[in-house]
Amino acid sequence: MSYAKPVRCGENIEAVLMSVEATPKKSVRRRSAELGVSQSSVHRILRHDLKMKPYHISVHQGLTPENALQRRTMCAWFLRQVREEEDFLRSVWFSDEAHFYLSGTVNSRNYVHWASERPDEVIERNLHVTKATAWVALSAQGVIGPFWFWNEDGATETVTADRYMNVLTRF
Repeated sequence: MSYAKPVRCGENIEAVLMSVEATPKKSVRRRSAELGVSQSSVHRILRHDLKMKPYHISVHQGLTPENALQRRTMCAWFLRQVREEEDFLRSVWFSDEAHFYLSGTVNSRNYVHWASERPDEVIERNLHVTKATAWVALSAQGVIGPFWFWNEDGATETVTADRYMNVLTRF
């Protein structure tokens, strides 16, 4: 009587290890297909036998020292206003914009790096990629938006001070 070789044998563990060393960012699904081992077995080998974890790479905006100074200046002004003006927070509108990138920018939740330790890696993206921009504001008085920034030709626009003021005057 012959027995089937266990899936988590030394041969498969070594194959998964070599695969990870060659391409740590490959998905479990792709690795499974290339090695001819089920996804669940590859995942168990990564987690239990190789003691690896899936690390999601952080995507950060590239900031300059000048940007940091501008942020500190704004924070200091805001704190001063809160201390000096009793109703300041009730009269402030908080707003934000969300960019929906049309250029295939990496979704950091889908970008996984298998390793024993957290990799020292970040992804910087260009500030000027094609995107659709939505803007919303809220305060104690209510919500404005969402508002989409488009020009006359239907192309998306970046939220500038002038465009921001135009939106505010509409509401």
